[in-house]
Amino acid sequence: MLTGMLKSLLSPFVPMVIAGGRIAGLDILIRVTPVHIAALILVTLCVSLNAGETTGPETVVVGDRYTSNWRSDDFMGSATRTWNASGDSFGFAWRTQKGDQIGRIGRSRQVSNPGLGVRVDDIRDGCIMSVTASMTNLVSSVYQWHMWTIYGWTHEANVPWPKDNGWNNEFYVVFHTTCTQPQAGDGGHRSIGSVTINGAVFDCYTNSMAWGTTNQTQWMAIARNPSWTASVDLKKVFAYWRSKGLPNDYVVDLTWAIEAWEGSSGNLSLSNVNIPRLAPSNAPPP
Repeated sequence: MLTGMLKSLLSPFVPMVIAGGRIAGLDILIRVTPVHIAALILVTLCVSLNAGETTGPETVVVGDRYTSNWRSDDFMGSATRTWNASGDSFGFAWRTQKGDQIGRIGRSRQVSNPGLGVRVDDIRDGCIMSVTASMTNLVSSVYQWHMWTIYGWTHEANVPWPKDNGWNNEFYVVFHTTCTQPQAGDGGHRSIGSVTINGAVFDCYTNSMAWGTTNQTQWMAIARNPSWTASVDLKKVFAYWRSKGLPNDYVVDLTWAIEAWEGSSGNLSLSNVNIPRLAPSNAPPP
């Protein structure tokens, strides 16, 4: 079938000669053959098949990364995710009419494991997670909030999501938000102080997660100066949380994410998506 498709695509171009052009005083005559055009078409097809777009909530593996769109049980609305073949470019356009949703891209023990399987204390020094981001058409407020964040989980064992109780510790490093619940102490949030990391101040909170299971706790670090393009040293964030009681568990999920509460909408575009490997380069595989 592919051969027939290529023949039909190539037939208008055979034979075809492109003449002309001078390089360093040399006359150039280039003959374009069916083989050249076929190679170009195949490359284009491969790129298209490895890039992707979806409006559903399904988890999609993208190279050594994945993307997902979690939606609450009462969710109503829409979302479109797009990504390139390497997963270093990602888009999330959403409208949340009811409930809550999270669009994200990163690494997870749930679907793959490169760069994870490392206990918090063993994260390498200078472990920088960064991204270039822009937002358009944002609708968000205190009551229709969003959180632009590094999002993930740690757990006592380096395993996929346990079906009974889930992973233990949900974490957020928030760079842009209109949610004021943590600062107000709403919903069980408790302040655990602030930390300065590479000149940026983060206010930190914990939450017992009454909506979760008994083993789960939420950990947050919220930047005082909001930004879309973001960067942070993960080693230093986790070290501060550890000083406040975070267990020395395995990092099992690590993503760039936007959480979007009901009433919010927008279009987030990411490039240069960096999800670092956490272990030193000479560390044995997990």
